[in-house]
Amino acid sequence: MWPLWRRFCTGMARKTQNAPAQVVAMRPRAGSGEEFYSWLAGVHLSPILGLILPLAHLAAPGFLWWRWQGRYPLLARQAKEVVNFQLAWTLYLLAATLLLGIGVGYVLLLVVPVLMALLACFGAWRGWQGQLFFYPLTLRLWR
Repeated sequence: MWPLWRRFCTGMARKTQNAPAQVVAMRPRAGSGEEFYSWLAGVHLSPILGLILPLAHLAAPGFLWWRWQGRYPLLARQAKEVVNFQLAWTLYLLAATLLLGIGVGYVLLLVVPVLMALLACFGAWRGWQGQLFFYPLTLRLWR
């Protein structure tokens, strides 16, 4: 189990270390690094609001994308990644509710929200370090 998790984490790190030239050109302006990294971590943590308010897991990253798209294009790109992640995992939760009749849905309804929260925290941690994070099992519905 542990080597599989290590391969999973290093695969994501490898994907972000070899960032394309367009991403390297979108670094934050001088003097605004702390603000940028805190907003980048916040955009990954914003879906946790969905546990309190309905549909906030989609509205919060969408609002942050709209708010910061002109100043921080990299932040807007990560906000789109978070929205795609939330849309895909919302579809997975809907599929889990359809599987309630079989009995598998009960397990999935417990596992999927926990994985969503863990991946959001991991994405926030990577964002706070200034690295890109691409969520696994995500459907790229909004490009």
